[in-house]
Amino acid sequence: VVGDSDWATQCVDCPKIIEEMGDRRLRLDASGRPHVVYGGDYLYHAWQDGATWRIETVDSAPGVGLYASLAVDSNGLLHISYYDGTNRNLKYARQLPAGWSISTVDSSGDVGASSAIALDRDNRPIIAYYDDTQTALKQARWTGSTWELRSVDATGWVVRDISLALDSNGRSRISYYDLGD
Repeated sequence: VVGDSDWATQCVDCPKIIEEMGDRRLRLDASGRPHVVYGGDYLYHAWQDGATWRIETVDSAPGVGLYASLAVDSNGLLHISYYDGTNRNLKYARQLPAGWSISTVDSSGDVGASSAIALDRDNRPIIAYYDDTQTALKQARWTGSTWELRSVDATGWVVRDISLALDSNGRSRISYYDLGD
């Protein structure tokens, strides 16, 4: 939390040890309240309700939650892409008024590391991620009924630190670090 001249720090979920944190894990809702997603043992969502931090387990499957990325849709609902380290899959969680909907996006090998999520104008998710089996940068786009998967860059090198944004025409813009270059 940043004040006019000072920083204030708060521990959200202590003493949990969290790896692979990045800017994709923090988003503000329409009220300006922070939401954070993280994990590795499970997938967690923490948010500030105005008085205190609240924490919930979104996906309690073991070994999930690394490389979590968060987006807030126009209705204030959350969308999370993340890595299932046990099964080596890319997963997606969508907040519903009554809870969470969890699905597997891609399970074709070791896929889902360093995911980044964005939402199109219709609140449909687009996810950029690394496919370690094919050594490729990939993108998954929800069509409204199925996930459309495609390779974006198959350089043969390891890709990390993926960021995803959509331009005014809804086209994906992806930046990433290619360890081979």
